[in-house]
This record gives sequence, structure tokens and C-alpha cells, in this order.
Amino acid sequence: MNRREAIERTAMILGYAISAPALAGIMSGCKSTPTLNYKPVFFNEAQASLIGEVVEIILPKTATPGAKDAGVPQFIDTLIFETYSKEDKEIFLQNLKGFDEESIKVNGDGFNDRNHEKVKKEGVKRIMVIGDSYTAAFDYQINETFTGILQTRLDEKFPGKYEVMNCATPAWGGEQEFLYFVKEGIHYQPDYVML
Repeated sequence: MNRREAIERTAMILGYAISAPALAGIMSGCKSTPTLNYKPVFFNEAQASLIGEVVEIILPKTATPGAKDAGVPQFIDTLIFETYSKEDKEIFLQNLKGFDEESIKVNGDGFNDRNHEKVKKEGVKRIMVIGDSYTAAFDYQINETFTGILQTRLDEKFPGKYEVMNCATPAWGGEQEFLYFVKEGIHYQPDYVML
């Protein structure tokens, strides 16, 4: 999830209690897609991109330059390349890989689910479940949530015919669930919506 989406979700959770000037200031630093503006010497491009996104979250661009503009990702890349031992480099990459794997347990939309394409596959019925923390179930693996269990059972009886989406966020009420659906959820073309 990029910063723009996180802010929009936060605003929905807070019932749009964020002021327009504050939102405009925050949004001024947002980019729609991550870019890599240097040639990494240690990381591969995917790793460099991940480092860039993490440091930009820590030091975001606002009215002042963010971490990417200040060259922090390139500095980290060069620092590790030039000063870490081979063993330390391997440990760093293993930890970076673990961080990346853990972060994708929450999908790109911030839900406890796998990623879903907006255009559904032909012949597939899509079930969208929108709810609060009980549905989100962030303390559980995806296959342990009720949406994951529903997906497994539907796959057993009707292989490849249904796709279940967990679109839940803790503390959401009916208003936020409705706002999510009309703003984002409808673009996923659900056949059924459960609240």
C-alpha cells in the first residue's frame, strides 16, 4: 500500500476527520509508483526499491525533501557494499527477504488477504467480504480467517469457480464499509458483497 492509499484509508477510518489543508500537504509528497533513480551496487533492483519505500515511509517527502530525494537508499546501498563483511551482507539480505515476505502477508490494499486483480477471471464469481476487526483477523494467517476457510471450502466443492476477498479493517463501521465499497470495492466487480 502506498502512502496515498494509507491516508485515504485512515481518513475513511476516522470518518474523514482530516482537514483539507493537512491532506493537501501530506499528498504533495506522494508518488503513484515507486521509482529507482540510481544504479544499485549491492542490492538488485527489487531490493533497492524495497529499501527506498521503507526509508521514504520513515522520512517522507513533504515541504522538505524525503529520504529518496536526499539519497538515503543509495547511501545504504553503498554503505553495505563497502563496509559490511560477506557474512553480514548475507544476513542483511536474509533479513530483508524476511521483512518483504512478512509485509506481503497483508496484501497491497492493506487487507489480510492475497492480492486480487481488479478484473476478475472469466467464469469466476467474486465474493467480497467487508467488515471490521473480526473479519480482518490480522492475528491469523490468511487461510485461518473465515474468508480463507470459505475460499478453501468453495475450492473443494467448486474448483476455480469462486474468489473470496477479505476487505476488512479494524474499527470500521457501516459508514466506512459503505464508503470503501463505493470508492474502491466496486472496481473489483464483486458478484456478492457481505457486510
